[in-house]
Amino acid sequence: MSSPLHSPGEKIKTKPPVLNRQKISIEKNDQIIKRKLDEEKSKQNYAERGTKRFISEGAEDRLCAVPYNINNLEKHKSKRVLTIVEGDITSYHYGYYIRGVEKLVNIIKYPEIRPNLDIEAIGYNDAQDININIELLPQEVQNCKEYLIGYKKGLKTNSKKDRNDDNEQKKRIFK
Repeated sequence: MSSPLHSPGEKIKTKPPVLNRQKISIEKNDQIIKRKLDEEKSKQNYAERGTKRFISEGAEDRLCAVPYNINNLEKHKSKRVLTIVEGDITSYHYGYYIRGVEKLVNIIKYPEIRPNLDIEAIGYNDAQDININIELLPQEVQNCKEYLIGYKKGLKTNSKKDRNDDNEQKKRIFK
């Protein structure tokens, strides 16, 4: 299609942009700075989320009340992931602790997302995990009745285990 101002055979008279050394230098400098910022962002993202291959598996394990264990990655390993690298462990960790909480908050707010989810079991499992502090969890989780019931049961189980461990240590010392 031709524009109404120019006929199809007429050349459009425009001057090519005038590039001088200063403009070229500014453009190259901007490209270098952008590349460095992208690299830094990628490194930071990798340090936080790893390879991102096992984020969903980590979150799903948390919601299924599976205790956190790096060995769980073996059951999630597929044919396309032949070896598990440090970035995979980081991604599973991020999925379990960060993404799992985000999903849990959404499920507490909107129970119709996963109506059969056992929130009490998640609370119980979280009480067993030394990396989970209930005071640092979002308010929605802290105020959830089912979660708190499970969390309290988990704390009772922990205190019983601690007492049994103390008794066993005392027996060893006094023998």
